Amino acid sequence: MNLKGKRALVTGASRGIGAAIAKALAAAGADVAITYEKSAEEAASVVKAIEAEGRRGVAIQADSANASAVQASVQKTVEVVFLASANAGYVTGTTLTVDGGANA
Repeated sequence: MNLKGKRALVTGASRGIGAAIAKALAAAGADVAITYEKSAEEAASVVKAIEAEGRRGVAIQADSANASAVQASVQKTVEVVFLASANAGYVTGTTLTVDGGANA
């Protein structure tokens, strides 16, 4: 899989499956933003692994169960998110939008 030039956001990626997904996306060529709720040190370690692949990485503190926090993290990540992995948390009764109203 070649993801060179793509950008991804992986929620809940400071450890476990989310961290593995973020690292795999970086290995495939994507720049990767991750969210974490409390594990800033672990998130920084994942970002270092992303950067070791020669990709851009960023960690954003956000509660993945909070729709507003997730939406803010999307906006902080990049102007357009090409790939997304909702790895942690859940939201019911809410539509997440990334471009002022178009459904993501």
